[in-house]
Amino acid sequence: MEYQCGGSIVDERTIVTAAHCVTNLNGAISRRLISVRVGHTNLKEQNEYTQAHEVESLIVYPGFGKNSIANDIALIKLTNSIAMSNYVQPVCLWTMANELHSIVGQNGTTVGFGLMENDVQSDRLKQALVGIVDPLVCISSYRQVYGTHLTTEMFCGKGQHGVSACNGDSGGGMFLNVGGRWFLRGLVSFIPERDKTNLCDSTQHTVYTDVAKYVGWMRQYVDERVLPDESAIEVDYEEKMRLFDFATCGELQATNARYDRFPPWTGLVHASSNLLDTDRSCLVTLVSQSYAIGPAHCFPNDGVR
Repeated sequence: MEYQCGGSIVDERTIVTAAHCVTNLNGAISRRLISVRVGHTNLKEQNEYTQAHEVESLIVYPGFGKNSIANDIALIKLTNSIAMSNYVQPVCLWTMANELHSIVGQNGTTVGFGLMENDVQSDRLKQALVGIVDPLVCISSYRQVYGTHLTTEMFCGKGQHGVSACNGDSGGGMFLNVGGRWFLRGLVSFIPERDKTNLCDSTQHTVYTDVAKYVGWMRQYVDERVLPDESAIEVDYEEKMRLFDFATCGELQATNARYDRFPPWTGLVHASSNLLDTDRSCLVTLVSQSYAIGPAHCFPNDGVR
């Protein structure tokens, strides 16, 4: 069988993926046409951790239909249990507050075997850091697509310098690290295509199914032991703020100093990068002994660092 889509392990017998990966115009495809492999990081090679599993049943979210991409989520129930190891583990489901505004601006990690820059499918499992974008920003960037398809059960993400989910990444997860644990927040659903092709346009936002909005539905099908107790999870959405000294911010420590041109919390950073043809210098604002804030365009990166 050829590789088609990604998925995430929820418990010993459950995989979550995108509904469009396991359906056609007539509904769910035959379970006999699907094989699930876990512990697989290279499509052309197997390792000692690779496991192949047959499918017992498919559970497509009842709100998913052939006339819409909304509610793009499904569960795959396996015939036999996955053998867990240090290299094969379930991901945590998002049982915390599911408001989107709490994660906008954060970076999530997306993995998959999707097309690379040369439009060739990757044999090796790749990962990318993708920023979660405000839905209004997403809609305004391409109203013809996002304005008519984006729902409150979806969110948009975009990497830097062409880093994006693409053909073959569908169903794969977007994961956020909270308190040292990895949580599944999104599933790759769709991305606009390039003109007159069936290939993704990596300059556009990727749309993810917001898994947090479907945990209530998933509870009836998964092992309750994999659902973390949200009361025991300390979510620090502003984890760096505790490093700032608010007691002394904005104070002029030297009373006889002159600040004719710049206040004492202004700094100059010289940025050098292989991604730039020339070096550049930028003004930054000191916010603590260890941190400064500056414009992102001064520090271009490859979407991972």
